Amino acid sequence: MLSHSAAHVAGLSDGSHVIAASENGTVTVCETGEGGSLKEFGTGQRINALSVHPFASLLAIMDGDMGTLKVIDFAGNVAAVHEHSGYPRSDVSWLQAGRVGCLFESTGTQLWAAHTDEEGSIAIEVRQTDGWLCTVAAKLSDPFGESSCTLHGTPDPGRLLLWVAAGQDGQVFYELEQRGAEICITQLPETLANTGPPAFSPDGSAALFPDGEGELLLARFPGWDIADAFDEETTGIDFGLYAGFLDSGHILASSHDDGRFWVFSLSRPAECREIILEGHEPQPTSHYYPSLPDEGLVSDIYGFQRVGEAFVFLTHNLAQEDTAGAHEISIYAAETILRCLAAPQD
Repeated sequence: MLSHSAAHVAGLSDGSHVIAASENGTVTVCETGEGGSLKEFGTGQRINALSVHPFASLLAIMDGDMGTLKVIDFAGNVAAVHEHSGYPRSDVSWLQAGRVGCLFESTGTQLWAAHTDEEGSIAIEVRQTDGWLCTVAAKLSDPFGESSCTLHGTPDPGRLLLWVAAGQDGQVFYELEQRGAEICITQLPETLANTGPPAFSPDGSAALFPDGEGELLLARFPGWDIADAFDEETTGIDFGLYAGFLDSGHILASSHDDGRFWVFSLSRPAECREIILEGHEPQPTSHYYPSLPDEGLVSDIYGFQRVGEAFVFLTHNLAQEDTAGAHEISIYAAETILRCLAAPQD
């Protein structure tokens, strides 16, 4: 059980450690092995973006209030701090919480960061992890104005995705590729506009993009052409924002706004089955949320994040008033999830 909310969840690529962090700056490091420990510490700043080094015990965090990029170890010790150059700390009203992103590239040699600036642009910086110096930078015009931006890895270590989002004004993806001293920026096809961050297949040949309105788009990588789409008509499920590959042939996805999760096969999407996690079984709404009327079955699961080969589920802590707003994390292997499938419906 965490003593705080889990606004950000990430971990080492081998799955040995899972990191959960709240926006107010509290971090918990969870060892996932048998008898693994929990270590909690404060960072002294807001956390609006977080990335974990793929194999070293390091975190990168960004503060959306002050725009600070900080690198810390798993004990909270500071390894590096960088302010956005050229912007006085006394005048940061243009830099709002959430308008920042950071990502350790998958080889661990680079740390990318992105933030909106006072000129209406999105600034992108690449730092080398052997000294934290910025070696490459670029700017991109903000297509919406005052957008949020997050960075996401791809199966190709040389390519990243920048997600630029402005709520109802729209969302768009850009592919970032460093070529020598330049960052090449290419907008993804219009077919992937207004979708959320992707989840890649185990072999890296495809990615799932949820659109938040009930549909999952399956795009090929590289190239980004649409290979398939799944929605309520093809699967019987109105999909939400969480989706990922359990293995090369099975998709795990949330339904819309009810905390329930489903698995379907790419070859037989109509045979969609719910996963039933012990202690989080679907119940009438009032069972988990007493102040709300019963309007169908829900669970207390908030979402999930894949860390290495494991899936980390986040659930609301509703039992204790002194930890209101906190989350519990539960870690499952893909094969365990497949054993939690509900019986097929007639």
